[in-house]
Amino acid sequence: MLQLARGMVLTLAARDSLPSFNGSIRFAGNFLRVDRLPRGPDLRGARKGARELKVLVLGGDGFCGWPTALHLSARDHQVVIVDNLSRRVIDEELGCESLTPITSIGERLASWHARTGRNIEFVQLDLSREFDALLDLLRSEEPAAVVHFAEQRSAPYSMKTSRHKRYTVNNNLNATNNLLAAVVESALDIHVVHLGTMGVYGYSTPGLTIPEGYLSATLTDDSGASVRAEILYPTNPGSIYHLTKSQDQLLFAFYAKNEGLRVTDLHQGIVWGTQTPETALDDSPSTASTMMATTGRC
Repeated sequence: MLQLARGMVLTLAARDSLPSFNGSIRFAGNFLRVDRLPRGPDLRGARKGARELKVLVLGGDGFCGWPTALHLSARDHQVVIVDNLSRRVIDEELGCESLTPITSIGERLASWHARTGRNIEFVQLDLSREFDALLDLLRSEEPAAVVHFAEQRSAPYSMKTSRHKRYTVNNNLNATNNLLAAVVESALDIHVVHLGTMGVYGYSTPGLTIPEGYLSATLTDDSGASVRAEILYPTNPGSIYHLTKSQDQLLFAFYAKNEGLRVTDLHQGIVWGTQTPETALDDSPSTASTMMATTGRC
């Protein structure tokens, strides 16, 4: 895993409805936990002798989060998925479902264990509203890294109505700020990895290669003298969703500068596909690939 010095940001392009499965789900303090199942045989091809890390995957029930959780688990890392299962609720709201069948989170976890012998824990938690529970979770788990996917992920959905705009802003920005504030308050050295989007830069081209990380700029002061500065490349969001991703990077820069956090912010292109080597082990834990116009991810 990429390691950053403290204070650096790297920018690269309902509970009672939780299903049962072959294991147990229980409340532990302020958060919901899926108990670990007995360790089984190693997955063929996993790394041997590598350092095992504990990683929280926020939004780990989603299109990108689930394959990421499996990828890390297959490489002997201890993985805890944290999710409020809101993507499933939004699908019900829109009357749609994944193009590839997906099962409940409990069945997904049980299937992964049955086929690999590996355990992934699950905590149902709303990052945007449950700060104290999030802080308790960080202190109890002491992860080396947190991978942050836990945001409303659709640009079209974010523009449907004023309610959807407000929900996207409240959910996405509160989740990111609560995470960063909780890392600070925990006093743990946690590497935060966030999935952003190239869409923050808009859909026109300035005719140059967008730089990785900060942009070296020359500004002119009041006396007319040139001043060199390192700034974030300007964003040009075209939706409320992309606006929240633009504001996310300002939060990362602030917490890195003022609180010394280590953050990697990935601005990737469109993520597509239905399988990874890990999800392909079985049909039942397939990743969600809802591609309707109101729920597409970019």
